[in-house]
Amino acid sequence: MEYRLPKYLTRCKNYFFPRWFTVQSNSANEDVLKRIQDKDVLLVGHDQSPIPTSPTFSYISSKLYSVDETIAELKPSVPLYCLRPKTIEATAAWFVSTFPGQVLYALKCNPEPQILQMLWNGGIRHFDCSSLKEIELIHALLPSAKAYFMHPIKTRNSIYKAYFHYGIRDYALDSIEELHKIIEVTANANDLSLLVRIKVPENVTLIDLSHKYGASAADTVDILRQARPVAKNLAVVKGIITQANVKIDIIDVGGGFPERYPHCVLPSRDLFMLAIKRGFQDLNLTEKPALWCEPGRALVCAGCTLVVTVLARRKDVLYINDGLYGNDGGR
Repeated sequence: MEYRLPKYLTRCKNYFFPRWFTVQSNSANEDVLKRIQDKDVLLVGHDQSPIPTSPTFSYISSKLYSVDETIAELKPSVPLYCLRPKTIEATAAWFVSTFPGQVLYALKCNPEPQILQMLWNGGIRHFDCSSLKEIELIHALLPSAKAYFMHPIKTRNSIYKAYFHYGIRDYALDSIEELHKIIEVTANANDLSLLVRIKVPENVTLIDLSHKYGASAADTVDILRQARPVAKNLAVVKGIITQANVKIDIIDVGGGFPERYPHCVLPSRDLFMLAIKRGFQDLNLTEKPALWCEPGRALVCAGCTLVVTVLARRKDVLYINDGLYGNDGGR
């Protein structure tokens, strides 16, 4: 991958990290695996798929290292994930205790099984899944967790398997066609929770997905009216309620919670929570719906570091051994 080096990094020498973490390799590199068999750190080797669910995982014990010591000892030829369990668990516990509702981890951010277990240890019990593969992963790894099928456009086969094989009852949608598809495939089920994803205004998010997903304001009203008679629970992802004039059971504020990066100054996370609480209260609904959120990066970013090898440097451009088709695919 070609990476243009920010000016403030051209003078940086070292980063320092907590000493407690596990190390994960994104490739089954026999040389690396062989050299750490007598250590205590958990190293996971798998293929280079950005979704690490390969059955060829190999868990090997090794010692606790700092990032610098790990690199010096292993001299890895493949990218390494450095995971800090206590940070991830503490962040999860903070979200669960601070957000005034239900917290769903967005699996697409990072579906590494070790991370999912750390989130569970921190109190996360609900998981936003965008594919049947992610649902299958949660079902196998955390059978007591609750998974939600939150991709607004799904195949009939994936809906069928999610509902009848894995007991999924919560589905996102952003069109009348998807509503009819869900109702038909689930054989007119009367226990569905339907979440209508609404298109947000352009230029208000760092990564704009409004051109790809989300119903318009006018379409949302129609979807809500048609969904209400068949849904056990009905949710709006970002609220149009008054115009539809139907009872709403859930308001989902979605994700997009920011995380700090070098030279990125953010307000306190408490201020984000306060704004959500005030906005929710200002709706002045007769019957208060449940409140959900779907953080991804905000839950795991501080607990993960990806170590890569610089293959070449040409002026301010770095060429590294990972990229958008590997572990950076979620950018």
